[in-house]
Amino acid sequence: MEQNAAAAEGESAPLPTPDGVEAASPEALAALLAQCGRADVELATLALARAARLTMQSSKRPALVRGGLAAACVAAMGAHVHALAVQRDGCASLGGAALGAAEGRAAVCAAGGAGAIVAAMHAHAEAASVQERGCWALRQLAVGGAAPQAIVLEAGGAAAVIAAMHAHADAAAVVQEGCSALGNMAGGDLPSQRKVLAEGGATAAVAALNGAHGGSAAVATQAIGALGNLAGGDDACQRGALEAGAAAAVVAALASHT
Repeated sequence: MEQNAAAAEGESAPLPTPDGVEAASPEALAALLAQCGRADVELATLALARAARLTMQSSKRPALVRGGLAAACVAAMGAHVHALAVQRDGCASLGGAALGAAEGRAAVCAAGGAGAIVAAMHAHAEAASVQERGCWALRQLAVGGAAPQAIVLEAGGAAAVIAAMHAHADAAAVVQEGCSALGNMAGGDLPSQRKVLAEGGATAAVAALNGAHGGSAAVATQAIGALGNLAGGDDACQRGALEAGAAAAVVAALASHT
């Protein structure tokens, strides 16, 4: 009897069906992802795609966050590093979980979400869709002041974003989200501003203004905002932005978007 009981305890629960994943409530979806995310790449892909959609709905987001979505996402992404869809939708889900609320940002940061996003961007450097979602997710994480900004920067967020902007300079969405992410990372305090500058953030924002998408008002707005945050520190920050060519690039952008 004891052997049978031990065997029963060692048996894993059956994996959900694809229909079960699609039908799960927000409260249940995070638990299903935690159950199947590491074991089955197809179910992980399905669950993360649905989570990415649901986190964009403000009415569904809190239940997902409180259900442990962030930790489940990080685990699934860690188990399926080479699955592009898992990494793309994992980034989207983590960014969505962090969207607009301190509770979500704290949960994603505590689960190691910043590191998982950066790892996804490194693993799929050639995929513009992963880079865009990664930049967007880091942008959401870096909204909440100095503490989350420091976590993002310590995870290598600035370097990953700058690399994405350089590798995908022809992709307007990557460049725009990258500029926005850099601006948020530099929006909190002097150490963050110095870190982003040291990584080459001002040079990347200037390149966005001078590049193929400088004529886009959306790209120009985010690039100018990033440069404004970077130059908002001390005299050294201002010199760093000026040495990167910020003044000439901003003046040219303003002239072309009158």
